[in-house]
Amino acid sequence: MKQRLPALSAAVGILMTLMPLMARATTESVDYYLDSDGWPTSSLTSTSPPPGPVPDVDGDGKPGRRIDRSDKYLAEGNKNRYHEFATSAAGLEFQGGATLTIWVADKNMDTGDTVTFIAYLLDSDTPMTPLASASKTLKPAEAVWTKVVLPLGSVDHAFDSSSNLVLRLMVDRDRSEEDMAFAFDTTTYASKLTLEKVAAPPPTTTTTTSPTTTTTAPTTTTTEAITTTTEATTTTTGSTSTTSSTVTTENPSTTTTSLASTTTIIETTTTSEVSSTTSSADASILSPTTTTPSPLGDMDTEKTNLVIRTTPAQRGTLVASDVVELNPVEGLMVSFVTAAETVRNQLWSAVGLGLLMAGLLVVGMSKRRSEEDVSSSR
Repeated sequence: MKQRLPALSAAVGILMTLMPLMARATTESVDYYLDSDGWPTSSLTSTSPPPGPVPDVDGDGKPGRRIDRSDKYLAEGNKNRYHEFATSAAGLEFQGGATLTIWVADKNMDTGDTVTFIAYLLDSDTPMTPLASASKTLKPAEAVWTKVVLPLGSVDHAFDSSSNLVLRLMVDRDRSEEDMAFAFDTTTYASKLTLEKVAAPPPTTTTTTSPTTTTTAPTTTTTEAITTTTEATTTTTGSTSTTSSTVTTENPSTTTTSLASTTTIIETTTTSEVSSTTSSADASILSPTTTTPSPLGDMDTEKTNLVIRTTPAQRGTLVASDVVELNPVEGLMVSFVTAAETVRNQLWSAVGLGLLMAGLLVVGMSKRRSEEDVSSSR
């Protein structure tokens, strides 16, 4: 357990270090150039300075801006002891390092004197509280401007709608042997303040799709009534005559078919009549037509004596039946009709018997279960 504690502490330390980096927003580097459009306050501008000599900012007849030594208090009001550069920062947010690049010299442009200047980065709403600051001590070269790149530290600040970003320069009385001069606002000495500004989120693109209406015209399909007519056919074999007629009428909306049939054997004619009613076609009137016997009549090679009863016999009454000679095909047809009639007559009897047996089975099982319960309770 003791060996795991150092490793756990190290992991927590790494996580605490990485969390600010993971939370950091996307930034972009921006440059604000030091302008010479006034004193003791001038502008910070995003426009690069023009070419030319170093401007005489304070009007003392010497190039650059002279700043006298002071106690470097931010409340200093003597305009000879500070210079400020300001720009509107309404709604801007900075997150990252800040760097000042500037050219300096002592006031006489000679060598041998040690000087120290300090730079403050401020929000105009809170001028007494710097967002970042740094100082630089050096011995400038003689008769030339010395370039200084001064890191001001890290800035993490969002400006409100009325705030200005302010850079203030001052010279430290305690660590400087001379006052100082600063060069800016020229291409040769392009002094600037570099910051990391939080990038604005990309614009949201809204795509609007207009509704599309598709109209389909109704389609009407009209189908004429189709009437199929099969003429009546009369087949005569021996003493049996069968006449049938069929008519089928089809219509897209109405098809009605009615059928009436009577079957009589022994010199009796069987007639099937079909009538059709349609909503859009005239009824067809059919007349029976006698055709030649079916090829099945060739099977009349053997006669069979059958007793056919066309109506159910009454209970206790003997019905005399005539004997008819039929060929095998006619015998099969009569047998099929007879079997169908028998099934129809006996169906309800079979259903009733089945229900009776099922009831008896249920009663028997209930009685047996009751006896088992009595035996088990004993």
